[in-house]
Amino acid sequence: SSPLWVGPAQTYDSTVSWTDLLYPSKTAPEASASIQSYASFQAAEQGRLNVVYAGANDGFLHGFRAGTTDSTGTLQTTYNDGQEVLAYMPGAILQSAASACTAGTTESVAQNIHGVLPANSNCSTPTTSASVDNTLDFSNTNYAHNWFVDAAPGSGDLFYNGAWHTWLVGGLGPGGAVIYALDITNPSSAINAADKTSPTFTESNASKIVIGEWSPSNIVCPGFANCANYLGNTYGTPLIRRFHNGSWGVVFGNGYGSNNNTTAGVFVMLIDPKSGSPTFYFLSTPAPTGKTPPANGIASVASADLDLDHIVDYLYAGDLLGNIWRFDVTSSDPTQWAVSASSPLFNAGQPITTKLTVSTFRWLTTTQNLTGITLTHDPERVVVNFGTGRAIAQTTVGATQYASGSQYLFGIWDWDMGDPKKGTGWNGLSSQQAIGLAPPQTISLSTNLQQQTVSTFPGSGSNPAYRTVSQNAVCWKGAATGCSGNSMGWYIQLPTTNEQVIFDPTLTTDGKLVVNTFIPSVDSPLSCNAAGNSTGFTFALWPDTGAGGGSSSGGFFNVIGNSGAQTADAVQLNGVGIPQTISSGQKADSNSAYLLTQTSGGGATTQKVNRSVLATGARLNWIERR
Repeated sequence: SSPLWVGPAQTYDSTVSWTDLLYPSKTAPEASASIQSYASFQAAEQGRLNVVYAGANDGFLHGFRAGTTDSTGTLQTTYNDGQEVLAYMPGAILQSAASACTAGTTESVAQNIHGVLPANSNCSTPTTSASVDNTLDFSNTNYAHNWFVDAAPGSGDLFYNGAWHTWLVGGLGPGGAVIYALDITNPSSAINAADKTSPTFTESNASKIVIGEWSPSNIVCPGFANCANYLGNTYGTPLIRRFHNGSWGVVFGNGYGSNNNTTAGVFVMLIDPKSGSPTFYFLSTPAPTGKTPPANGIASVASADLDLDHIVDYLYAGDLLGNIWRFDVTSSDPTQWAVSASSPLFNAGQPITTKLTVSTFRWLTTTQNLTGITLTHDPERVVVNFGTGRAIAQTTVGATQYASGSQYLFGIWDWDMGDPKKGTGWNGLSSQQAIGLAPPQTISLSTNLQQQTVSTFPGSGSNPAYRTVSQNAVCWKGAATGCSGNSMGWYIQLPTTNEQVIFDPTLTTDGKLVVNTFIPSVDSPLSCNAAGNSTGFTFALWPDTGAGGGSSSGGFFNVIGNSGAQTADAVQLNGVGIPQTISSGQKADSNSAYLLTQTSGGGATTQKVNRSVLATGARLNWIERR
């Protein structure tokens, strides 16, 4: 799987009071004077061991130590040696691999490597090679490839039982229908002596580290019979979020290939603030119609905290049929959480298998008078960005399959924000107003989405191919400022045959939507006629319009074209995974920004990029809603 780096506790603003802005009279469990404050938790975990976690096809989630971080945020390299400190095999994997066991066990895998598995084992002795069939016997001449721990894990801090904890939660991807959770608060007591309560990575603490493992055999949802039948193979990275009922929880899509595989939905695992015990809720999309509905499911989920009180308000997800769903979790009663009546907001006509981004922007107005300058703003507009595409994992009899036909990038306006005068929807709940329209509304690519077009220029020598994107204005339906029209968003048709989006898009800190597109190679990995690595372009666009910065100024990338140095909106970096932007921290290049991405060839590339202007004219920079 993609790796996950976990270092010190995540940072919240020092002014966070954990007050629920939708229900301010409710007492937040995190705010009690008798419990551990988040500030003290941050201080205690600042110097803990940094660990890189990654799932692998030996059946384990591995953890490798990667140094420590001091109080100034500087990496200390004493333990930055990659030594393995954890290996966890989900019980479902062990059950399929070892005939001697029906659940997990705990065993020493190698010197200085601890195998931590579920403690509910009925094995009297550790598994040996004699009891493992060729599912994991890689040297066996009859070995056939299997998928095991192949979904990227997620991590976050959460509160229960009077204290803060750091969890790691993950799935198996094509390896199975399982979600697991580990307490990774304190990897090493020798390094993090300040933490006296959290379990450290030792075999004797296995039952404390492993919070649980859930599958169709043991998930139960109150008020939703047989909800476990909707859990399929778990793709996507789970989210750890705070909810309006006072609990923290884990959010994940229902995956693909469930027993009820025609229905898409989202699971929310709420953690009891006192006991830490989980309760599951399944938020289902409407039941499909027709005699033979197509297979469906949701891989990844995005969350939106519209009023920035660190409590999730809405969940967004795309499914295999191209639907964009919004799930309303604004109620303090979890039994009232459900898909919004306006959903699906849009149908893209192609599968959506990656995470969406949800962000907002406002129009600002400045007024100068005798007392100075007054700044006012319109309500915010919520827009959902995503791309279409799908990669179906290879099997022993077939190569990886990709979605066919034209694929797209989109920005879709979530117009369903309610009427504040009638006390409906989001605007009836919150003082943080958002631009909305009266229902019903229909969004269609052919009628009310603004198209942006792509121009591609070939590379030369060491200079890669690049693209520019048009800068057509989006004239929003019902807009009170700027141009007026009937637009409900924008789209870009990806120009190359089979080009698609199979990696999560992301937003940079200065507001650009960045995504790696993927162009599969024409050869089969099961043949001896390799035609070369797959390719792709890295796009950087404005999320509100899909527009680029143009070829002469304002583009994100610096390139060498036919006319010399210029900027571009996409570069053929052949990137895979989620690109990241960092600052150099060096005076010599004025603390310049760089984009990092792994490439299809297996290496990584670094590309210097241009920072975007945070505000131009009357437009405030985008804010990604976590």
